[in-house]
Amino acid sequence: MIDPASEPLPQLGEVSPRWFLRLIFILASLLTFWLAVHLGQGGVLFVFWRRTLLVFAVAGLALAFLLIAYFLDREFFFTAVEKITSLFSIANDANNANFAAEKKEEFAPFAHSRWRGDVAKTSPYLRILFSTIILALFIFLLLSPLSKTFQPLPARFILVFLASLLLTFFFSTKNTSSHLLCAFLFTSLLLSILYSLLSSISALSLSPFSRGWSEGTRFYHASLLLSQRYYGLSLPPFYQDLSRYVVEAIPLLLPRPSLFLERLWEASLSLFLPALTAALVLRRLAPAKQNRALWLALFLWGTLYLLQGPVYFYLLLAAIPVLAFYNPKKPLPSFIALLAASLWAGISRVNWIPLPSPVRPPSPVPSPSPVRPPSPVSRLLYLAPPALYALLGLVSAYAARQWYFSISDIPSAMFNAAFWQDLLWYRLFPSALQPLGILPAGLLMT
Repeated sequence: MIDPASEPLPQLGEVSPRWFLRLIFILASLLTFWLAVHLGQGGVLFVFWRRTLLVFAVAGLALAFLLIAYFLDREFFFTAVEKITSLFSIANDANNANFAAEKKEEFAPFAHSRWRGDVAKTSPYLRILFSTIILALFIFLLLSPLSKTFQPLPARFILVFLASLLLTFFFSTKNTSSHLLCAFLFTSLLLSILYSLLSSISALSLSPFSRGWSEGTRFYHASLLLSQRYYGLSLPPFYQDLSRYVVEAIPLLLPRPSLFLERLWEASLSLFLPALTAALVLRRLAPAKQNRALWLALFLWGTLYLLQGPVYFYLLLAAIPVLAFYNPKKPLPSFIALLAASLWAGISRVNWIPLPSPVRPPSPVPSPSPVRPPSPVSRLLYLAPPALYALLGLVSAYAARQWYFSISDIPSAMFNAAFWQDLLWYRLFPSALQPLGILPAGLLMT
């Protein structure tokens, strides 16, 4: 085993070659083992011998990856792996400062090998060409008839992992472990976003049948806002999520609306609004001028996070006005943005009524005097604006909700059912229907 004291500790922000290779092999092991578990489902083990052999072969490959990651601590094993990977530009350059000085001569033949082809020194046009080919192949495998091969979720994760690994060596401008790790994380985010975009294409169908959960119901509820035009009747709107149906009714205003246009509009908003929200948050927290690469990575991560479904796309419109126009030095635009966001939250779900006020960025804390602490009056003046904004937001949202109730034409008990439903506390804890229970499962996932 290597003595940790024999090697200099990496500085903050540096990644050793051993650490990067171990990360890659561990990820490969986990994904491969996941695929083996998936292939072994359905009672096929020891029943169909070919499938059984395939499952054990894939599981053995996962174990091999894990053993490689474990034995990278051994110097001779790590040296052998680096010699092999250096042929494909996976290992660092022999002149990298992370290598021990006594190993430079040993790695010199590989550093100048005609097979190695240092990607970092490759022409930018060739890097763009190879990256485009990889992305095109990735799209082809997910959209072509071959996509059935990658229908299982583990297979798709492995495809994203392999494509990210290949793109890493064309995106990285320097052949060091730190740059390779950054490039790997960036390409993983990029391909994940691309995968989400490709997945949404399946919703763009000319089929008259529903393509997802309650799709037809959503479009019908949106048409109720234009009931006089489509049904010749004056019908009240649906009593929940009016904001969603306001958004989805926009394509119905066209002279010749169609189901495809409705689906295209919904899919576009599902992608555009999360991206816009992430960009507005980063505009305040991390301006792009400071570090464009980091800004782009955070933008992709924020968009991907919102695309996973923690919030419906139409509810983001209750946060976007405040994020876009709030400015503590301009009270009037800030108030108008808060009012618009609160009104939108009021016709959305009831638990979103208090949202616009907390979304408001906090006011800068004044520097305390070194001589004496701030007086109660100064504290009150500091807390008064956010308290006023919160009060105005809640009142506006509640007024919008009451207006929504007045036009919904349903009993109060049904409209406010969320406040009066029985709380089934036993569902929070393990039961026959939910072995883990909602509360323990939520804590575990958190």
